[in-house]
Amino acid sequence: MNIFKEIITCGVAGLVLVAGLVLTVSSLSAQEIVPKKNVFTLEMGDSLGSWRNSRNAAGLSWDKPMAFSRIQMDYALEDGNFKRPEAPARSNSQGVYAIGNTHIKDSYIQGFLSYNRHKREDASFNASLIDPTRDMPYRVLDSNASDWINQHYKMGFDWTSRVFRDRWSVGVVMNYEASSGAKQRDIRANISSYALEISPGVVYALTSKQRIGAHISYRNRKEESENSNVNVYVDQGYYLHYGLGHAVPYVGSGTNLNYKGDTWGAGLQYEVEGDWDLFVSSAYGIGAERVTMGLLETRSEGLLLRKDISTEVRAKRITGQHVHRITLAHRWNRTVGTEFWNEFVSGLESEGYVNRYRANRSRYGGQQWKASYLWMDGTAWGYRWKIDATVAYEKENDRYILPESRMNIAHVDYGIGLSRAFSWSGSVCAIGAKVWRKQNLTADYSYGGNRPDEWPVTELMQGDLRYLGASYWRVDVPLTYTFALPKGNQQELYIRGNLFWIDPAGAGVTNRKGGELALGMTF
Repeated sequence: MNIFKEIITCGVAGLVLVAGLVLTVSSLSAQEIVPKKNVFTLEMGDSLGSWRNSRNAAGLSWDKPMAFSRIQMDYALEDGNFKRPEAPARSNSQGVYAIGNTHIKDSYIQGFLSYNRHKREDASFNASLIDPTRDMPYRVLDSNASDWINQHYKMGFDWTSRVFRDRWSVGVVMNYEASSGAKQRDIRANISSYALEISPGVVYALTSKQRIGAHISYRNRKEESENSNVNVYVDQGYYLHYGLGHAVPYVGSGTNLNYKGDTWGAGLQYEVEGDWDLFVSSAYGIGAERVTMGLLETRSEGLLLRKDISTEVRAKRITGQHVHRITLAHRWNRTVGTEFWNEFVSGLESEGYVNRYRANRSRYGGQQWKASYLWMDGTAWGYRWKIDATVAYEKENDRYILPESRMNIAHVDYGIGLSRAFSWSGSVCAIGAKVWRKQNLTADYSYGGNRPDEWPVTELMQGDLRYLGASYWRVDVPLTYTFALPKGNQQELYIRGNLFWIDPAGAGVTNRKGGELALGMTF
């Protein structure tokens, strides 16, 4: 009962917070003060925008976004043994990020470009995925801790047309991602991946204060991994993993796995303006990802069929210099895993492996409920005060059907953040603190296979259970300083940093800590 008292106390404390905002961006043009173009006002525009937080770019015209450009370089690092088994003991990353927008006649376009280099040290239990935590059970496991060098490239744009007859607008979102990863120790892995996503949409204005929208989306993704040994005289032990610790042992230099997936989706949006501006969005997605072995891609190993439904309600109110935003969200997802039994057929006309049987062998599912409250006291240069509070509940129920194994995780998360900004001589400095609590409610794992004493169960799955089932506190201390360039036309430089500390309770580990430093410019 103590945990529920803590949750109620935190929720009530968040809901009684009040403060203000004068103006965020030009979308709030009813206010009297014209906003200054800096990292604070851009951040506020992203927080309070309606259509820009959906996948429907056709509504961006009604958000009336501020014209801006921004470029940023950042460096981040973290260290500690409170982590998932596949995660690195230490990591550091360097990145460059650029984003900007403009109006072309009566249409609007915004685009971004980013690059990130991520070095991961002492990462185990993975030799076939750039991101081993992306809910893909079919992969190569090895127990040799190794360094990784991963690189990520991303680019994309959102475009919306002019408003036709004061009613209609159309738009499109397009994103492209490319990544590479290299494992530095036998069994070595050389991995490349790409993803392309496109989402066209339309918005229709029912009245001057009511709008409805719809969009569809398509995403294509591919990831290829090649394994090898530098020391060809020593074979390495490894496993092919199929889910929840069920894995088949092999000895050698690994294998080649290819991941190909397609996802289709659709969504609806509704916006109404009043004393409280209300924005409701819901989206449905269905996709499949097939895993094949070998260069010819004729030997299917696994297939995942995923379904996802998400709904979000945003309510926003602006009274003078005060802005309130309440967000309620729910997400439901289900995944079914299919395995294949293949036979090699020799002969000149044979394609090699022929599938003889397939069956659904695993099911994964989860739900998440989330409520948050944001309050700001703003000025033309940003905000004086910002407070945000969040409460969330999440559960996961995973099952491997035969032999039966299960993992069930449930936890409540809640936290509050406070930020105070000061302005003097054209400069703005903001310092804050965020306190986050994850309280575990359920954490159990049972394995029903015939290899309970081998490390895919004793180290990988049991280590995952210790991390996912742990309760912990997290504290963040963000700091931002921005200043105008001499004789610049709203050109400002900014420095942004954040330090975090995670302290688990009863997880048999110490902690996780890290920080980030960014240098950027807005204009």
